[in-house]
Amino acid sequence: MRTSFRCRISRIINGFKPIDFDVLAAYQCKMPRNIEVLVKKYDGVFVATIKKIDDEDIKDSLLITQADTEKELIEMVNDLITTHIDIPATLADKMPLLLPANFTSSPNLKISKNQIFIRA
Repeated sequence: MRTSFRCRISRIINGFKPIDFDVLAAYQCKMPRNIEVLVKKYDGVFVATIKKIDDEDIKDSLLITQADTEKELIEMVNDLITTHIDIPATLADKMPLLLPANFTSSPNLKISKNQIFIRA
C-alpha cells in the first residue's frame, strides 16, 4: 500500500531520523486488534464509518473516511485509526495493517457493507 500524504510530509519535515524501537513497539501495542466498519457507497464513492474498536462502541467521536476504490478505502481506514489513536506520522507506516477479515490480494477485492477489519 502506498504511504499516506501525512507520512510523506512528516518525513520531509523531520528528515530520516533513526527509529527508536522501544517507542515503535509501544505505539504498535496501541493499535487495535479489530475494528468494525460500516461501508456505504454514494455516487461511486465508498464512505466508511468506524463503529467499534476492539469490540467497544465509539461514543466520544465520529470516525468517517472516504475513498474511490476498495484498496484505497483500506489505506484510508488505517490512516484514520492511526490518526485517532495519535500515532506520530513518522511511525504510521510502520504500524500493523488492519485488513478486512475476508481480505485477499485479488484485484477483484469487494468490501461488504458491515465489515470487520483485523490486524494483519
